[in-house]
Parts: sequence; structure tokens; C-alpha cells
Amino acid sequence: MSAQLAGSFRHTHSRLNEFAEEIAFLGGEETEKLLLEREYGGVMKHEIRVLRARWWHGCLEEVSQPLINKAN
Repeated sequence: MSAQLAGSFRHTHSRLNEFAEEIAFLGGEETEKLLLEREYGGVMKHEIRVLRARWWHGCLEEVSQPLINKAN
């Protein structure tokens, strides 16, 4: 999922680079900004979810590991 979102963002960014002159000439800056912000927001939202899940997993591992070691 991370790779797909990052790839989509890279594609949007490269499209912006490729057509920058046309976008500026036709006044499409706001539209392109919204598209980039939407793509970036999706990447960030996903990464935050992944980091939050990893954090909780680490917390549970820290609590459970002493209990498992004590039982052995």
C-alpha cells in the first residue's frame, strides 16, 4: 500500500514537472496544488497509521516479553 501511494504521488509530481509551463500559462496552479496535496495527504495518512500500529505493537511487546520470560 505504501509503495502504491508513493508511486501515485511520484507520478503526479513528475506530471507537474513535465507540464509546468502549460500549467503556468493556463493558470492551473491551484488545481495542480490541490491534486498534489491530495496525493501527499494520502501518503501521510497511511504512514501515520503504519507508525501508530508499530508503536502499539512495540508497547504490547514490551509488556508481554517479561511475562513470557517469567513463565519460562
